[in-house]
Amino acid sequence: MNSGLNDTSSDINKTWECIEGGIRNMFTLKQGITYRDFIFLYTTVYNFCTYTEQNYSNSSPERSAYFIRGKDLYLSIDRFLKTHIEEKMKIMRELSGEKLLKYYSEEWSHFVKSTKTINDIFSYLNQHWIKRNRDEGGDAVGIKKLMLIYWKQMMDENIQASLLHAVFDQVSQYRNKIGIKESLVKDVTDSFVSLGVERHMEVETKDFYDNNFEKQFLIESRAFYEQRNKDLSTTGRILDYMKAVEDIMIRENKLADQLLHPDSKQKLLDTIVTVLIEECQESLKSVFETLLDENRAEELLRLYNLLVRINNGLTSLREKFKQKIVEAGTDAISRIDKGLKPQQLAESFVNESLRIYNEYSAILNSSFYNADKNSEDFNKHDTGFNEYLSKGISEFLNSDIILPPSNDKPDKRKDLAHKKAAELISTYCDYLLKRASKLSVQERIDLIKPVLNISKFLIAKDMFAERYRQNLSRRLISNNYESIEFEKSILSLDGMVEEKQSFIKLDSMLNDIQISGEFSETLARNIGKCGYDFSVKILTNNRWPLKADKTSLKLPENLARTWEKVPQYYNQMHEGRALNPLWKHSKVEIVPTYLNTPIRKGQYFTASTLQYSVLSLFDDKAQSIPWEKVIADTSRSDPQDKQAIALHSEVMKNAVSVLIHTGVILPEPSNTKPGPDMSLRLNLDFKFKPKQRHVNLDIQLKSESKLEDAEASEKVEESRKILMQAAIVRIMKARKTISHTDLVNEVVTQLLPRFAAQPKLIKQQIEGLIEKEYMERAKSIPDHYEYIS
Repeated sequence: MNSGLNDTSSDINKTWECIEGGIRNMFTLKQGITYRDFIFLYTTVYNFCTYTEQNYSNSSPERSAYFIRGKDLYLSIDRFLKTHIEEKMKIMRELSGEKLLKYYSEEWSHFVKSTKTINDIFSYLNQHWIKRNRDEGGDAVGIKKLMLIYWKQMMDENIQASLLHAVFDQVSQYRNKIGIKESLVKDVTDSFVSLGVERHMEVETKDFYDNNFEKQFLIESRAFYEQRNKDLSTTGRILDYMKAVEDIMIRENKLADQLLHPDSKQKLLDTIVTVLIEECQESLKSVFETLLDENRAEELLRLYNLLVRINNGLTSLREKFKQKIVEAGTDAISRIDKGLKPQQLAESFVNESLRIYNEYSAILNSSFYNADKNSEDFNKHDTGFNEYLSKGISEFLNSDIILPPSNDKPDKRKDLAHKKAAELISTYCDYLLKRASKLSVQERIDLIKPVLNISKFLIAKDMFAERYRQNLSRRLISNNYESIEFEKSILSLDGMVEEKQSFIKLDSMLNDIQISGEFSETLARNIGKCGYDFSVKILTNNRWPLKADKTSLKLPENLARTWEKVPQYYNQMHEGRALNPLWKHSKVEIVPTYLNTPIRKGQYFTASTLQYSVLSLFDDKAQSIPWEKVIADTSRSDPQDKQAIALHSEVMKNAVSVLIHTGVILPEPSNTKPGPDMSLRLNLDFKFKPKQRHVNLDIQLKSESKLEDAEASEKVEESRKILMQAAIVRIMKARKTISHTDLVNEVVTQLLPRFAAQPKLIKQQIEGLIEKEYMERAKSIPDHYEYIS
């Protein structure tokens, strides 16, 4: 190129001749220019624009030479671009199909590269003359933008139609699994995006792409898949249809990623979803129950990932899923023998419930998650199905199918069923946590975790907490637990204790036992030897589900001497605290040396202190003791206090009944129950069973068990009343005025995590709070309440 810059600086014709030659070579030779040539062209433009000779032929007082020279240069490049682009478009009009795509792709690719270089060459013109022109209201635009505008203007409707037809042909081949040259299509779509320029707009848009390509592309795609839908539907096999649609969605995802603007992807997929899934959803949904019954995880996953794409596509499936769980669970529970012993019934109930839960959880985990690797939610499980799994498990778990037939009213029977489920699960937990269990610690933890998982579905969670507390109390008092640390680790498991106050009570019970162990050690050192092992458990009042003894027991002499020292020593450590003995819950281990058959080493009885006080009355092992003497010699109450003696007699009847039932004591006459007009004597011929080392005499009678169940239920009911009242006051304080229906609904919602509050009971608590003047009936609005501040 000529580097004589001074010769061209003042002459537009010579200047343009230099510049045009370089640009034309760039376009025709389709190769870049050297750095030296670029500097030459850039400097030529710069020198021409900055030349300041005052006698420039076209200058005038109103317009500077600088302004006019810039305009001349701008008009020159403008004419050149129009001519060059029109030449290319003329060739395109003669082409079609793949030939057109190849030519367009080649020319567009070179045009884009040239655009940047030419724009840089004219950068001084862009930054100064063009900027000033636009500031003064002119219509000049940057050289790069100018080039794109002319390409867009000269690509007339015929060229666009031919291009689109060629593109759609390529896409159709791709959809029919015929190989295509993807880069050719991509260049066309990219060019349509780049041509979203307008002379009057500063910001580029993709309106040209949207209106001239995307819109027609979506119409063509819909038509293609409407025909494909007809072809697929003729087979009549839904499972084959699902597989075909799945494959189509994968391929269209790939097509959109490789060939289209990112904004077009979802529109394309939505179009296909509408045609192939939404309009055929009833046929697709019809196979769900069959697939579920046959546990066909792969097909269920495919069906899920199709229907999840449409609004409310899964609603009916989730309901059917829940119903299947309820049916399976109800059938499993109904098959359980209701006459089993409590522990066996609890084990069967829990195992069947867990089986159903695990079976449908496995289906959920394998079939109801996002399998689209292109999605941000890939591998994310469906919260809706998880919610309906919970609903289904909760529905059969808390149903009355576990109860024997009765004439109870529906509401009462429903409440009994809720409590029964809680009782059975807590009973099974107790079985796993007892030290006597043959399972290892880790095995018990592994077993109890899933049990706690299904306990989350209980409605009467408060009853579960209360029954767990009762069972824990028995384990701790009878030393039938693994360790305090183990019990505490169970409390920390997920789903164990959700209510803070319940956790505090349970943790305090464990702390009491821990502290009691330390107290017993120091007690033993301070009171000296007593001829037998002796330990004391100090339990905090109101933390334990235990009632004070109804009787004043007279201890045997050997125990009384030791016991007298306990309160004395305790008061030295804790002044002002009172100890109330719970003899009903205390234990004595007895070695029965009085038996006619010699016992082996290590054989013994475990009896309550009440039972031991009866056995210790037999100074002569062959003697017979009347019932009246048993009562008189085991009671510290005044013989004239008939009420106290009657209470003591009732307590002792239960203790002696077990001794008779186990055969340790014989009644006279035989087969008589404890009470007046009968006597007791030791069964000297009692024998341990082969390999038996231990006989537990401190077992609970059915009558005692029923009484304990009633007390637990009563505690829960009283607690519920308090919770309902607190919820009502809390809501009234916040709302001030509220209708009866809204108040009841809000109370039910607030308390549902703990139990299902019955509207009838809520109404009773409302009446009680009105009497206590916490609230009143609204005078101006019917069926409304107002808070009394």
